[in-house]
Amino acid sequence: MIESSKILENLFTHDEIALLNKDCDERPVSTTDNSVNINKNLDYHLTDSVSCKIIRPKFDLLFGPDHVMSNGCYKIKSQPYKTHVDNNLFLQPHGSHTNIEKYSTAVLIPLVEDKNFCTITFKVFSEEQCGMGRLLPEKFETGSNQFDLTELDHIDEPARQQIQRFDIDLVFRWKIGSAFAWHKNQLHTSTNFAKFGLVKKFIILFIA
Repeated sequence: MIESSKILENLFTHDEIALLNKDCDERPVSTTDNSVNINKNLDYHLTDSVSCKIIRPKFDLLFGPDHVMSNGCYKIKSQPYKTHVDNNLFLQPHGSHTNIEKYSTAVLIPLVEDKNFCTITFKVFSEEQCGMGRLLPEKFETGSNQFDLTELDHIDEPARQQIQRFDIDLVFRWKIGSAFAWHKNQLHTSTNFAKFGLVKKFIILFIA
């Protein structure tokens, strides 16, 4: 289990990412929210899928061959996520492929990169419901940081100012070939890439 976030440098080759991009492009849309959030099936649990062939051997080494995907997909997003936690309460409406709970880890695999694509994790963990971009209880305000809040201007006040009263765990500037992993109870957010006219494309996997 990953206790806090971790950048997995150079986990994939550029050729592997190209194959994953091609697989994503060729798949039909599974669900969509007015084209702001497009999801496509990953089929990681199927041994003949592209994602399983490329990602599974690496995750077997990272987690162990007993790991399973509880949830995951290809995502294409034109609007950034606000602060949130991917805990069981958050994921429950999306269903799960398993009842196993061993690794409790989220892994993000970028399929594109840009200096304005960034994911930030905080030293804040919760099994409680934490609404997207909502003001959190003061008990989580255990530190401080100087992160540039203009990168987070998609988050409304007063929740945006509160972010500077959290300890930052890691800042991941997206890089092709690398991945980012965190405990699914860990608070995290995207920066506001949308104001630059950018669209994110990535894989998200929740490992049980």
